[in-house]
Amino acid sequence: MPSTIVGAVSDVFFTVQIENAARASGYEVIWARSEDDFSTLLVRTQSALVIVDTGDQQLPWEKWVLRAKANPATRRIPILGFGSHVDVATRERALAAGCDEVLARSRFVAELPDLIRKHARGLSPEELEMLARQCCEPLPPLVLKGLEQFNAGEYFEAHETLEQAWNAEPGPVRALYQAVLQVAVAYHHVLGRNYKGALKLFQRSRQWLNRLPPDTCQGVDLAQLRADAARVEAAVRTLGPDRIAEFDRTLLKPVSYQPPAVSFQPEAVNYHEQAES
Repeated sequence: MPSTIVGAVSDVFFTVQIENAARASGYEVIWARSEDDFSTLLVRTQSALVIVDTGDQQLPWEKWVLRAKANPATRRIPILGFGSHVDVATRERALAAGCDEVLARSRFVAELPDLIRKHARGLSPEELEMLARQCCEPLPPLVLKGLEQFNAGEYFEAHETLEQAWNAEPGPVRALYQAVLQVAVAYHHVLGRNYKGALKLFQRSRQWLNRLPPDTCQGVDLAQLRADAARVEAAVRTLGPDRIAEFDRTLLKPVSYQPPAVSFQPEAVNYHEQAES
């Protein structure tokens, strides 16, 4: 579950302020460098928040914001900007690029802890408790059907079934159904030799998987699912678009699941391990 803030900030005064406020709220800060592929960095870290200094002349922050908001795997990540209160033109550019809010530097520093709590993407304590409770419940019949289809190699059919389950579930456990759904579509694209489509769906699947516990939910072995999907993605990247037809289909493993073994324990919920929204 995400506990990382990515910063596009070079000024040491602000990096210290951000790190102190982030640490107090349970977040680690990763600083983007000019040579970074920003979208890849956000996907890899599954950041809860991006903070951008719109007055920074060393980093291509505007290009990064545009790309982050254009990428389906990162566009939901909130982006908070700060800059000169008199530079209205740059503020407007930042908002047009995709920043969710842009504040004057003085206000940004004064309100930083509250701003992190306001913008950092995650479930509320009530939603986290509900997710923990729902993860201890058995899988609904429609989800069981979708998993059976997945494990039979019927990935498109699994997608259709799990999408119905996702639409029917209002609670946070719907992230589980969406995660498996996205992996199913990624596998479908791999078999269809759609290199770009497969990588896009692997990226999308991570934003749902990272909302979930590290081990199991409703009896689904999430650790194995994550490892299996990562192994397939790595193999696809190694082959590249020209050799994807050579993909080893034995890497496509079934989803492992069984009835939940434990009952809900409210005291086990860790509110600092916030999930993506």
